[in-house]
Amino acid sequence: MVAGFVTLIADAALWHSWEERIGRLLLPVAFFLSYHYILGTSRLLYNNENIRRRSELQQREIAWLQEEQQRVADSRQQAQQQQENLLHTYEKLQEYIEGDRISDALALISQQEKILASSAVRPYTDSPILNAAISIYLRRAEVMGLTVAAKVNLPKELHTSEDELAVLISNLLENALKAAAETGRGGELSFILQHIDDQCVLEITNPCCTVLRLDKDGLPKTTRKGHGLGMMSLRNFLKRYHGYADFTQERGTVCVSLYWEDTPC
Repeated sequence: MVAGFVTLIADAALWHSWEERIGRLLLPVAFFLSYHYILGTSRLLYNNENIRRRSELQQREIAWLQEEQQRVADSRQQAQQQQENLLHTYEKLQEYIEGDRISDALALISQQEKILASSAVRPYTDSPILNAAISIYLRRAEVMGLTVAAKVNLPKELHTSEDELAVLISNLLENALKAAAETGRGGELSFILQHIDDQCVLEITNPCCTVLRLDKDGLPKTTRKGHGLGMMSLRNFLKRYHGYADFTQERGTVCVSLYWEDTPC
């Protein structure tokens, strides 16, 4: 409104026609309406973008839940198969003993000991859930033909949530094994988890033949639809524990280094 009156006196004329007065006064009104329209459109676009992101997040969560459901079903099937194999082993052992075939019985026992040793949860830490997560994936790496080098040093009392850390380790090792499998060759998988003063350090190095592309936050970009929950979990973990991540790639290997504060949240 002020701009409209200023324009009336800018030409030093004392009197203007009503048409000029109304026309100049309509300029700020038109500007206000245009500004209001642009602001409303921006809010609408912002809301639509939020709805789209929520929809993508829900789809990813659904996909993740479906994968977890499949993993649970596979675990149950494997447990049932192991039970059947164990019963079959007991029957064979009883048959050897009753038939006085002691050498065959000892050979069967030795074979079962090797199987148990290869599938046992190794005592990396005092946490059962962390031991399970680390043992399962490092054992899978060995089955894939990778040379595994592991170093774990954690205190008995850890302020970091063991559940959240186990999920993070599982996601990172899962991605590492997938990248190593795509190379079609062997290599070395290095896993380091240490506690230094009030800080934790996690470092994973694995073979990788694809180019690592990072986003503005220095985290790998998600290129496959329906995936990316691992990176979302990593972002939330780093934010919660005031940490940061460093992804590097050179000479066919990728190394991820994580640092976070192990202090009460």
